[in-house]
Amino acid sequence: VIVGFGFKVAAVPFHFWTPDVYEGAPTPITAFISVASKAAGFAILVRFFLSVFGPVQEQWVGLIAVLAVVTMTVGNVLAIPQKNIKRMLAYSSIGQAGYVLIGVAAVGTLGTASVLFYLAAYVLTNIAAFAAVEVVTNVTGSELIKDLAGFSRKAPGVALGLLAAMLSLGGVPPLAGFFAKFYVFNAAVGYTDAGGQHSLVWLAVVGVLNSIVALYYYLIILKVAYVDRSEGDEVEVKVSGTLKTGLGLAVAGTLFMGILAAPWYTLATQAAQMLR
Repeated sequence: VIVGFGFKVAAVPFHFWTPDVYEGAPTPITAFISVASKAAGFAILVRFFLSVFGPVQEQWVGLIAVLAVVTMTVGNVLAIPQKNIKRMLAYSSIGQAGYVLIGVAAVGTLGTASVLFYLAAYVLTNIAAFAAVEVVTNVTGSELIKDLAGFSRKAPGVALGLLAAMLSLGGVPPLAGFFAKFYVFNAAVGYTDAGGQHSLVWLAVVGVLNSIVALYYYLIILKVAYVDRSEGDEVEVKVSGTLKTGLGLAVAGTLFMGILAAPWYTLATQAAQMLR
């Protein structure tokens, strides 16, 4: 069961399909796979494990915790050397799956609520990221990170959307990604097994360390877009209204969920209690 769900959510070592699919598919399809497919996979995973394996959670919590560590570590480390931005986002997506698995391991109301909140924040953030990537590929004809150089001058609004998406994925406040990580780590810290002998504080610590690693390659993207120069970057490019609208709504949602995180987390908690 874990192998099947692991493939669906791109958990290591069942992740090998993800970078090639993200890079090879058209950007809108990649965005759909990244958000819809992964969110649905985790929703079913959580529901299945709570309903079917809830009474024997001590037999699988440790396995999920180890899977979370391996997944976020491999995803974040392998994202650093990537030259293609979609391939980098693929490994980022693998790393993000590792964070969500922390909430799955912290089985209970807190853990389930953190997973639901994380998935909502992740959907908005990744839509913003791939909308910005779609504009970049349309303008430059390239998916290489180095070709983002000077994009903050070519399309300031799109670059601002990319900035918000990367910082949210990196877990920088006040964006939704920060609170998503906070709630997941909080669930791990608050977890104890039925006997009260084992906790997942160590898992939260590993998650924080991985977040620091991830922030490095997200900042590289922003450094290229805002600091590096390219020929003709002073000429502003036209961006379609549809892409602008989609990007703007996704960024607004990411910011809204971050500034007003408490009401959304309350809704997630109520939903989690209904699953118990």
